[in-house]
Amino acid sequence: MRLIFGLFKRELINKINSLFLLGSLVVLSCSKVGIPPRSKLELIPLYHLENGKVDLLEDYPGYKQIIFWKTSCFYSVRKLREFSRESRNGIKLAVSLDELEKKNKVIEITKPIQNVKHFFSGNGTLDAAWIKVDGYAVPVILHISPENILIKVE
Repeated sequence: MRLIFGLFKRELINKINSLFLLGSLVVLSCSKVGIPPRSKLELIPLYHLENGKVDLLEDYPGYKQIIFWKTSCFYSVRKLREFSRESRNGIKLAVSLDELEKKNKVIEITKPIQNVKHFFSGNGTLDAAWIKVDGYAVPVILHISPENILIKVE
């Protein structure tokens, strides 16, 4: 009997440790981008939601904040709405990381949000801007200096 209980106890402890490790990895992923602060961001393409025209991050002078978000993530959509209501200095840019077939959903969500410039390539997580910042979790907000240097990641 002790042997059976001992095996069960050991298996239970292993499962708890596995869950703890998984939880730790989720918490560790909260930095959300792989590039370190103080990195210069260059040649980051942004595709306009309305017409698909391409701008570069450098086309926007001054302090900038970019939020990367996705329609399938409820928290991400909520963060986008909060981001638009916050009174922050600088230009606010929002990049949707949704696939092309979700464009109508992206438009529906972004239509009431007027004080943010919206971008959408339709490439999902293969969006060129997302790849350039080495992102891996949404939502994420990047604070970028007038010299296009990453200052802070939220």
